[in-house]
Amino acid sequence: MNIVLIARVILGAYFAITGLLKLPDLKGFVKLVRRFGGLSAKYPFLAYLMPFGELVVGIPLLIGWQLKLFSVLALIMCLVYLYGVSSALIARKKLENCGCLGTMVKIPLGWFTLVEDIVCLALSVIIVLSTYGFI
Repeated sequence: MNIVLIARVILGAYFAITGLLKLPDLKGFVKLVRRFGGLSAKYPFLAYLMPFGELVVGIPLLIGWQLKLFSVLALIMCLVYLYGVSSALIARKKLENCGCLGTMVKIPLGWFTLVEDIVCLALSVIIVLSTYGFI
Protein backbone atom coordinates (compact mmCIF):
# COMPACT_ATOMS: atom_id res chain seq x y z
CA MET A 1 0.00 0.00 0.00
CA ASN A 2 1.24 3.48 -0.70
CA ILE A 3 1.12 6.41 1.67
CA VAL A 4 -1.52 8.29 -0.34
CA LEU A 5 -3.95 5.38 -0.25
CA ILE A 6 -3.38 5.00 3.48
CA ALA A 7 -3.93 8.75 4.02
CA ARG A 8 -7.09 8.67 1.92
CA VAL A 9 -8.57 5.67 3.74
CA ILE A 10 -7.72 7.02 7.20
CA LEU A 11 -9.07 10.53 6.53
CA GLY A 12 -12.11 9.25 4.62
CA ALA A 13 -13.00 6.82 7.40
CA TYR A 14 -12.39 9.47 10.05
CA PHE A 15 -14.73 11.96 8.37
CA ALA A 16 -17.40 9.33 7.69
CA ILE A 17 -17.31 8.01 11.26
CA THR A 18 -17.25 11.42 12.93
CA GLY A 19 -20.07 12.60 10.69
CA LEU A 20 -22.19 9.59 11.66
CA LEU A 21 -21.44 9.99 15.36
CA LYS A 22 -22.72 13.57 15.31
CA LEU A 23 -26.08 12.80 13.69
CA PRO A 24 -27.94 11.10 16.60
CA ASP A 25 -27.80 14.29 18.69
CA LEU A 26 -27.45 17.00 16.07
CA LYS A 27 -28.94 19.71 18.32
CA GLY A 28 -26.52 18.85 21.12
CA PHE A 29 -23.62 18.88 18.68
CA VAL A 30 -24.63 22.32 17.40
CA LYS A 31 -24.69 23.62 20.99
CA LEU A 32 -21.15 22.33 21.49
CA VAL A 33 -19.86 23.92 18.30
CA ARG A 34 -21.51 27.26 19.03
CA ARG A 35 -19.48 27.48 22.26
CA PHE A 36 -16.35 27.79 20.12
CA GLY A 37 -17.60 31.16 18.88
CA GLY A 38 -16.88 32.43 15.39
CA LEU A 39 -19.15 31.92 12.43
CA SER A 40 -20.91 28.85 13.83
CA ALA A 41 -22.06 30.88 16.84
CA LYS A 42 -23.40 33.60 14.59
CA TYR A 43 -24.78 31.25 11.91
CA PRO A 44 -25.80 27.96 13.59
CA PHE A 45 -26.86 26.41 10.28
CA LEU A 46 -23.14 26.03 9.53
CA ALA A 47 -22.78 23.77 12.54
CA TYR A 48 -25.81 21.75 11.39
CA LEU A 49 -24.09 21.21 8.03
CA MET A 50 -20.81 19.94 9.50
CA PRO A 51 -21.74 16.26 10.02
CA PHE A 52 -23.29 16.05 6.56
CA GLY A 53 -20.23 17.71 5.06
CA GLU A 54 -18.01 15.17 6.79
CA LEU A 55 -20.05 12.33 5.31
CA VAL A 56 -20.15 13.90 1.86
CA VAL A 57 -16.37 14.33 1.88
CA GLY A 58 -15.44 11.16 3.77
CA ILE A 59 -17.20 8.62 1.57
CA PRO A 60 -15.67 9.80 -1.75
CA LEU A 61 -12.22 9.85 -0.11
CA LEU A 62 -12.74 6.26 1.00
CA ILE A 63 -13.76 5.04 -2.45
CA GLY A 64 -11.42 7.30 -4.43
CA TRP A 65 -14.15 9.13 -6.32
CA GLN A 66 -13.73 12.71 -7.63
CA LEU A 67 -10.56 13.21 -5.62
CA LYS A 68 -9.69 16.57 -7.17
CA LEU A 69 -12.85 18.03 -5.67
CA PHE A 70 -13.13 16.10 -2.41
CA SER A 71 -9.45 16.31 -1.47
CA VAL A 72 -9.64 20.11 -1.64
CA LEU A 73 -12.87 20.13 0.37
CA ALA A 74 -11.21 17.91 2.98
CA LEU A 75 -8.26 20.31 3.14
CA ILE A 76 -10.57 23.29 3.63
CA MET A 77 -12.52 21.47 6.36
CA CYS A 78 -9.31 20.52 8.15
CA LEU A 79 -8.10 24.12 8.03
CA VAL A 80 -11.41 25.39 9.41
CA TYR A 81 -11.36 22.82 12.23
CA LEU A 82 -7.73 23.60 13.06
CA TYR A 83 -8.52 27.32 13.14
CA GLY A 84 -11.51 26.79 15.45
CA VAL A 85 -9.60 24.58 17.88
CA SER A 86 -6.51 26.82 17.84
CA SER A 87 -8.60 29.93 18.45
CA ALA A 88 -10.44 28.31 21.34
CA LEU A 89 -7.18 27.10 22.90
CA ILE A 90 -5.57 30.53 22.54
CA ALA A 91 -8.66 32.09 24.14
CA ARG A 92 -8.29 29.50 26.94
CA LYS A 93 -11.84 28.26 26.55
CA LYS A 94 -12.65 25.40 28.89
CA LEU A 95 -14.82 22.98 26.94
CA GLU A 96 -15.49 19.59 28.48
CA ASN A 97 -16.36 18.24 25.03
CA CYS A 98 -14.85 19.49 21.79
CA GLY A 99 -17.63 17.81 19.79
CA CYS A 100 -15.16 16.01 17.53
CA LEU A 101 -17.04 12.75 18.04
CA GLY A 102 -20.45 14.24 18.72
CA THR A 103 -22.07 14.37 22.13
CA MET A 104 -21.84 10.68 23.05
CA VAL A 105 -18.04 10.49 23.16
CA LYS A 106 -16.67 13.30 25.29
CA ILE A 107 -13.20 14.52 24.41
CA PRO A 108 -12.23 17.73 26.24
CA LEU A 109 -10.80 20.57 24.21
CA GLY A 110 -7.06 20.39 24.64
CA TRP A 111 -3.75 19.55 23.05
CA PHE A 112 -5.02 16.16 21.90
CA THR A 113 -7.71 17.91 19.86
CA LEU A 114 -5.10 20.19 18.32
CA VAL A 115 -2.85 17.24 17.40
CA GLU A 116 -5.85 15.41 15.93
CA ASP A 117 -6.58 18.39 13.68
CA ILE A 118 -2.92 18.73 12.66
CA VAL A 119 -2.81 15.05 11.67
CA CYS A 120 -6.00 15.47 9.63
CA LEU A 121 -4.51 18.52 7.94
CA ALA A 122 -1.29 16.61 7.13
CA LEU A 123 -3.29 13.74 5.65
CA SER A 124 -5.37 16.10 3.55
CA VAL A 125 -2.25 17.89 2.26
CA ILE A 126 -0.76 14.53 1.20
CA ILE A 127 -3.97 13.65 -0.65
CA VAL A 128 -4.23 17.04 -2.39
CA LEU A 129 -0.56 17.05 -3.43
CA SER A 130 -0.89 13.56 -4.82
CA THR A 131 -4.20 14.19 -6.57
CA TYR A 132 -2.78 17.23 -8.36
CA GLY A 133 0.43 15.41 -9.29
CA PHE A 134 2.89 17.14 -6.96
CA ILE A 135 3.95 13.88 -5.28
